[in-house]
Amino acid sequence: MKPIQKIKVKVLRKDGSRYSLLDVVAVEEPLEIRLSVLGFTLRVATTMRTPGHDKELALGFLWSEGVIRDIESVKSVKRSVDPRLEISENVIVVELSSGTQVEWSRLNRKVDVQSSCGICGRQSLQSLKNLELNQPRGVPWPEDLSLRTFLEQLSNSQNMFRRSGCVHASGLFDYDGILICLREDVGRHNALDKVVGWWLDQKFLRSENTILLVSGRI
Repeated sequence: MKPIQKIKVKVLRKDGSRYSLLDVVAVEEPLEIRLSVLGFTLRVATTMRTPGHDKELALGFLWSEGVIRDIESVKSVKRSVDPRLEISENVIVVELSSGTQVEWSRLNRKVDVQSSCGICGRQSLQSLKNLELNQPRGVPWPEDLSLRTFLEQLSNSQNMFRRSGCVHASGLFDYDGILICLREDVGRHNALDKVVGWWLDQKFLRSENTILLVSGRI
């Protein structure tokens, strides 16, 4: 499934004239994330996302929600082989290792997650307070690097945005100002979860001394 595609659109000018052209737009498709524990498979969430890096998205989502704590608890991440599904590309199954403890209370959203801010779908404000967020750890901000350094790299590396003009991005940088990982998606939180999923898969990577930049509407 392609992340962007060309479609025919109708254009209406101020003078009333009309014409058609091919425009490049970002694809938005639902992704269903399922959790498999001890032979039992449970649907935990459905999010609207831009196809691509779906396995990273599933991992990042489950880690961000506090359902999994480390990559060692994950046995496999794969597309569903359920023959009843019309589009198996839109279902990811995360199988957990035997003995993994799952905090089911962390999954306190409605099962449908919008591609907006990542907070949408929470049942209450109290559920946000219960996330137990920690202060970031790491060395101080490098004095010889400016925010513009990261912004320019992020912008120059957004191939999908350059073609469509309608996706967000999250970029992970090291303290030398080098872009380590970039992911794009119609949903800002999806792009972030994809970076988090990539980071989880890179077991050797330390997170303390990295810088995360997320695009915004401004």
